[in-house]
Amino acid sequence: MNGRLTRINPDGETYRAPMGMVKEIRITSGERTETMDIFGDVVNRLGAYENCKSGADFEKLQVEFGIKK
Repeated sequence: MNGRLTRINPDGETYRAPMGMVKEIRITSGERTETMDIFGDVVNRLGAYENCKSGADFEKLQVEFGIKK
């Protein structure tokens, strides 16, 4: 199995994260903010990808997450 957490939906445009692939997920509401927030490995990966500043950063994350060798 590859290191991906998401799978593409049949519409070819949106994604899902099968719960069997997700190690941790927490949903909180109103503890520290007025919004509902989610935490866990899916969010951590998304944040890491969003913070990539270069193609090299992106490549490193793909190796780190087991998506690419």
